[in-house]
Order: sequence, then structure tokens, then C-alpha cells
Amino acid sequence: MNFFLQMITKPTLKAKFYFLVSLAYSLIILYLSLANLSKVDIVKFNSSDKFYHVICYMIMSILWSFFLHSKLKQVRKSSRVVLMVSIIAFGIIIEYLQLFLTNYRSFDWWDVLANSVGVILGMLLFSFFVKRIYRQNI
Repeated sequence: MNFFLQMITKPTLKAKFYFLVSLAYSLIILYLSLANLSKVDIVKFNSSDKFYHVICYMIMSILWSFFLHSKLKQVRKSSRVVLMVSIIAFGIIIEYLQLFLTNYRSFDWWDVLANSVGVILGMLLFSFFVKRIYRQNI
């Protein structure tokens, strides 16, 4: 428990912690996007998988925003735009990898759109909550 408290209080350790969590989450998304999950017994819902794309990429953008925020004292709008474009590009690259590396997955522009919506929602949510937290601490 003491180690965790140090992680969230020291700026450099906090940045490393957020980086590792964000990287691990991104790698999990990469793996799940390329794995053949047709034989895995998972709970199937009657909704579209686009909802899951939105949620997964929203979480990813929030995690990477925490890293960016912990690394930089003043986060500029341009840094947020670069982060947003990078995560969207990550999703597009995954779609192309599905097309070229697998025969059980395909490229889908609707997935790219859902990923992009998730990234934008995540960035907006993160910005909203950061502004509220700073307003309360002043």
C-alpha cells in the first residue's frame, strides 16, 4: 500500500504509473483486436459492437490523458490534439492489421468512426473533470 501511495504522490512515479497502465491497456486492445475470439465463450449482447469500440477507445483516451497531464505541467491544446490523432491513428492501424494479418477479421470504417467518437468523448470527459477538480481546489 505504501508503494501505491508513493506512486500517486511523486510526479515522476505518477507519470511512469500512468504510462504503464496506458501502455498495458493499449496492448490489451491490440491483442483483443487481432485475436480470434470466435471460439471464446463470452457473454453476447444484442447490441452492436460499435458501442464497445466507443467505450474501449474512450477509456484509452482518458488513460493517455492522465499520462499526458501527469507528464506536462501545462497541457497545451496542441498536445491534446496530437494525443487524439495518435490514438485515432492507432485504431486505424489496428483495422489495417486486421485486414492484412488475419483471415477472421476485416477492415471496417464504422469501427474507425466508433473509435474516433470514443476518443473524442474521452478527451471531453477528461477535460471536463480536470476543470472541475481544479476549480474545487482553488
